[in-house]
Amino acid sequence: MPFDSSVIKRALLAAVAVISLTLAVNLGYGLVFLQWRNASLPEIVRQARVAAPYAVLGLFLATAGGILGRLLAAGRPPRACSLIGLAAGAGLGLLVIGGEVIQGNFELWIAPNAIMAVVGGWLGGWLVRRI
Repeated sequence: MPFDSSVIKRALLAAVAVISLTLAVNLGYGLVFLQWRNASLPEIVRQARVAAPYAVLGLFLATAGGILGRLLAAGRPPRACSLIGLAAGAGLGLLVIGGEVIQGNFELWIAPNAIMAVVGGWLGGWLVRRI
């Protein structure tokens, strides 16, 4: 099997996209959420400390969504890969939100991470089509 550098380039691009999107979604969500609540500076600092583990969770969920989307989209028609990945990510996001609701400690920081699960699933399906 010959070495194909385009596969590695696309995988690295996907990894950079997942990290960047996770940080952007969490930061954007935090800024909008805290602006909406008219939070003071100490409240913003406290929420930033609370949100730090959720950024790692977002990376994990985006990666899990990508793997799930890739596995479910493999062997399917190329036009359907992105949609299958998107559906897989949406299912994972709903599982995450459902798990939080069942536990009874629904934290508002779980919403951007459910979004990242959907984005990861779509990205996994997209990678199947491209690679």
